[in-house]
Amino acid sequence: MNGDIITSLPLKSMVASHEAPGTQPTVTMALVPYKSRFGIVYIDKLKVVRKFEEKPEFPDVWINGGVYVINPQKVMKHLPRRATSRGRPSRGWSSMPRSCPTHSTASGA
Repeated sequence: MNGDIITSLPLKSMVASHEAPGTQPTVTMALVPYKSRFGIVYIDKLKVVRKFEEKPEFPDVWINGGVYVINPQKVMKHLPRRATSRGRPSRGWSSMPRSCPTHSTASGA
């Protein structure tokens, strides 16, 4: 869980659901409106500019909610080992996307 999260999620039951073998990781998400800070340039396959759209708004974009539940044995095999300043091994958490199957099912709201 990200350190700046305050939540009323049922964390105990979420963790308990991952004790069964074969469970997929859980990544919380939220559906939010989104307005781009930038304009968008649309180009075709020949890289010809076809359209400009100034700071578009998207009514429903899924964002990362910052809470993850995953079986530790599953995630550890995807995390690289590297030495810390004290010479002990540590894990790089940027490998989290490899732990979630590409075609995972999104559920809930």
